Amino acid sequence: MLGLHRSTYYHNKFRKPKVTKIDGEDDVYKPIIKEIFQESKGRFGSRKIRKIMIKDGFIISERRITRLMKEMELVVNQKSKDYNYAHKRKYFSKPNIISKLDSDTTTNMIWISDITYIKVNSKHYYLHVIIDIYSRFIIDYTLSKNMEAINIVTLFKRSYIKRNKPKNLIFHSDQGAQYTSSIFKNCLVEHNVTQSYSKTGCPYDNAICESTFASLKKEEIY
Repeated sequence: MLGLHRSTYYHNKFRKPKVTKIDGEDDVYKPIIKEIFQESKGRFGSRKIRKIMIKDGFIISERRITRLMKEMELVVNQKSKDYNYAHKRKYFSKPNIISKLDSDTTTNMIWISDITYIKVNSKHYYLHVIIDIYSRFIIDYTLSKNMEAINIVTLFKRSYIKRNKPKNLIFHSDQGAQYTSSIFKNCLVEHNVTQSYSKTGCPYDNAICESTFASLKKEEIY
């Protein structure tokens, strides 16, 4: 009726082990995965758990860990649903002007800026830079003990005079509090400078500054 061989029937009925090798391994892995997950307070997913297990000498795939986590109903912590809404509502009106421009640029047409921290012993210092996007040249920089908006205002004014007060200038940055502050925005308005912002959570929009900081830290600082 079923089209099965007689030997297949008897094998499954009498000789097939009650617990397969895979099931036995799963029973060993499950408490280990659960312990790592709980120690991470629900932050670690299958990829990070696998790295820890491999470090401890276990050979296991990421897909298997994902399956076992589902069986144990272990769900990684997720950010609040309200976070995205508040984030978009706060930043939706910030324009990214340079993304709409042609690739041809000239000197003193677009300046970009960013801030990074440099750790010295147990203290943090903050490096502010302004770069000409055409030449990739750092026009000016300042190093301070804090991230107050006045630092970038002073730096911009100094750079503006150093470059002989360029006209039709576009100033691009991320949406950090220093660049969205009223004191800095008013400074740009006073100098007839158009302000442009990177999209929220998109460092690629300010890639030149990010690359500059990466090279500086790898090759010089650290």
